Amino acid sequence: MKKGLIKILTLVLSTWTLVFSSCAKNDEILYNGSVVEWDGATYNARSSGKEYTLFTRVPLYGGAVNNNQPLLTRKSGTVKLRVNLVGTHRAAATEISYRVVDTETTAVAGTHYTTDNKVVIPANSSFAEVEVKILDAGAAAGVKTLVLELTGNTEILPSNRHKQIGLSINQQ
Repeated sequence: MKKGLIKILTLVLSTWTLVFSSCAKNDEILYNGSVVEWDGATYNARSSGKEYTLFTRVPLYGGAVNNNQPLLTRKSGTVKLRVNLVGTHRAAATEISYRVVDTETTAVAGTHYTTDNKVVIPANSSFAEVEVKILDAGAAAGVKTLVLELTGNTEILPSNRHKQIGLSINQQ
């Protein structure tokens, strides 16, 4: 009797285990769109009260900025900011536009910085580099802020969460 009960329980538990732990077919989830984003904004937190990351140190590619990075100053020279294409690579080079956010920017173009308003992501690539040349306008008190916003193009829009990035440039 006892052996029969053990066999029945073993059979029931084995069947139950097979039925409830077998593999189920999962739907394949594919992202078919494309967006662009600032690489530095994906690795670093937004600044307090802002909708963007504000760097006080030279940003890194593919990682968070740390205290070992040099401070952004009027003598920093050219700072490179990487733009990421999230989505399928393009067969041809793709031009992406960006703009200066006037309401957040205190730096003056031609006095504190120079930059273009577009960058080209090469064919079959996920990245492009925006160059911002920090100009030495002479020693002054305080900081100048430059905020850039990706605007994309007719086919590729910017990521809502990572479309803006800022540089806080010490003027001393």
